[in-house]
Amino acid sequence: MSDDFANYERMRAAGASPHEIYLAAKDDGCDDITSVRMLRAVCDLSLREVKEVSGATEDWTKKQNLEPGSTVHWEGQSPDDGFYFMQARVAGVENGVVSLECLKRFRPSRVGLYEVPINGPRICRMPANFFDKSLVDRLAEAIEFWNEVTEAHRKAV
Repeated sequence: MSDDFANYERMRAAGASPHEIYLAAKDDGCDDITSVRMLRAVCDLSLREVKEVSGATEDWTKKQNLEPGSTVHWEGQSPDDGFYFMQARVAGVENGVVSLECLKRFRPSRVGLYEVPINGPRICRMPANFFDKSLVDRLAEAIEFWNEVTEAHRKAV
């Protein structure tokens, strides 16, 4: 997927700071993951620097907000699709179930995240307690799991 970041490249050339560029992208309606990709491409920032510029460091270490309209993230994996990240907007919460809309799926690569198609419905429902852990905690558990799988595989070979 190719993004057009020309407007933000012009801002950077005119001397705008990464934070100013980030705020402009948010005003333009860029979602969180697109904003991260844009800052990395336009401002040549590391992921840590992007998190500092956007304030995501703090957001990703907190319990996710389940208010209608907020954005939530989670990780997933499947034998067919491999490891991926999901992003969605909270449509509502009722009886401990979160209704999500505008789902997007992203796969990691050596150069960042890229959006991949979702086959199936673009609306889903998930238990609210699924989001009790912060994204950072969830990712740390996923990395620990994959390290254990890798180590078990090495021992078996």
